[in-house]
Amino acid sequence: MELTEKQQQIIEALERAGFAARWWGRSGEPERLYLNGYRKDVSVWVEFDDPSVLEGAALKVWVKPCGQHRNWYVGQSKKAREFFANAYAIITGMADAEDHPAAITEEAAEALQVGQTVNWVVGGLPCDANDERKINGTVRQVRRVPSANIGQAEQVEVDVCGEDGKEWTMYTWRGVLRCGSGAEVVRQA
Repeated sequence: MELTEKQQQIIEALERAGFAARWWGRSGEPERLYLNGYRKDVSVWVEFDDPSVLEGAALKVWVKPCGQHRNWYVGQSKKAREFFANAYAIITGMADAEDHPAAITEEAAEALQVGQTVNWVVGGLPCDANDERKINGTVRQVRRVPSANIGQAEQVEVDVCGEDGKEWTMYTWRGVLRCGSGAEVVRQA
């Protein structure tokens, strides 16, 4: 199978992180990236809108039918997603954004004070497909709440009222502050 430079680089990055992965595709064209090493009855792969440049990634899980209740399959799928959360972060470029030196850590987010002024940015990193956006404003609330995010029981939520009057609610996941449904990493401006 003929791989693009990005496709080969992602295999190497996953191997360095301890994950086994292989490309699969019809007619010798890479379509999906299978993540191996979990369980024989569970298949995990990443589908892409454009596999040649790794854009539009979606993590997929299939659990072999064995007569269990639907909730059991949902639980097994969740466990597989948690197992490969770091691999998915590498594939999507999120791991690089999380390691950015200006990223707001969970500890720093929790230490924020109501009334404190912040000058942050989100987006614009090489792994992001959007422009950098400023979040300049005043902290309105900081709280620790139960989390529905993979791999954690609690998260810190931070509400900021922007200089333009826009309200921002951010949350922590995987140890850093994030914004929006795309889980973009928030960092110091």
